[in-house]
Amino acid sequence: MSTATPAPTAPLPPAAVDALARLERAFGPVLAEQHRIERAVAGLRNGESTVINGTPVTAVSLAVAEAVTRYEIASARTAELSAVMDSRDLSGAEFDAFELAQDTMRETRATLADVGMLHLVEASDEHGKTKPPLPVRPPRPHPHKTTAVS
Repeated sequence: MSTATPAPTAPLPPAAVDALARLERAFGPVLAEQHRIERAVAGLRNGESTVINGTPVTAVSLAVAEAVTRYEIASARTAELSAVMDSRDLSGAEFDAFELAQDTMRETRATLADVGMLHLVEASDEHGKTKPPLPVRPPRPHPHKTTAVS
């Protein structure tokens, strides 16, 4: 049993009522635009595309949306580690992260190819991005592999 006194929620003070009315007026056009976009997208079948406010939009399943997101994150990580390779050798952990990102990209591309949605990530690959170079394993021992010390 709680002994806390509940905070009063109604009626709102006049200043709060005025602030709420100003917010509703300010966000009215934004909400109307959001509803217009939602109606346009709701009418699309899986795989159909349209252009909304100059932006191409494709209706996809949740699984496809997740695959595209995983690909984009892995692609960004690969690009980040590629930039590091330009200035120095990758550490063992960085090399593992680079391999994991590339594996994720391969896996998600295969998933998207299986459902005919590979074009969703191929378009992002073509916008001025260069393919990252393959990593070279650091010559020193891997930091996660320890040897027994006597």
